[in-house]
Amino acid sequence: MYPRIHNTSFDCHDTYARSGSWPAVTGYVRHGDDAPGGPEAALPATPHVFFPPVCEAGTVKSRARVRLEPAVRTRAREAERVLGAGATERAGKTIEEEHP
Repeated sequence: MYPRIHNTSFDCHDTYARSGSWPAVTGYVRHGDDAPGGPEAALPATPHVFFPPVCEAGTVKSRARVRLEPAVRTRAREAERVLGAGATERAGKTIEEEHP
């Protein structure tokens, strides 16, 4: 048996703002205690999506890549929906081109 992903975390300075578009993308609901200026933000679902704060100023941009697989829509329609919710598009090759 293989392990399951328990959570994904995105280190950030403004936890509430950083977590902003994820409910629209995933359909997950924000944790009831989340508020602007709060100590952390979370989308309690499976897998859990967590936005912990970082105190130090970053000198390099932190990145996280999450590959989503559409459940009902075509890939193009899902990409349009997710980009509309605030995601950014990665330049370059598609996953299929990188991993034939």
